[in-house]
Amino acid sequence: MNQVLSLISDWLVRHHTIKPDDRELYEYAIYSFLISITPLAIFLIASGVMGLWGEGLKIRDS
Repeated sequence: MNQVLSLISDWLVRHHTIKPDDRELYEYAIYSFLISITPLAIFLIASGVMGLWGEGLKIRDS
């Protein structure tokens, strides 16, 4: 995971999107985003595999 975060932050620095001094801050932000979105992605993939997209997305027929 640290290698992926380092690659992303290096890419952002190379493209002058962030300053080199802010690299650690952005690595932490990317890490936090990935950790928070992972359970949702797993849940949606599992509901799709089971064919329960509507229940996974809470879509109901009214």
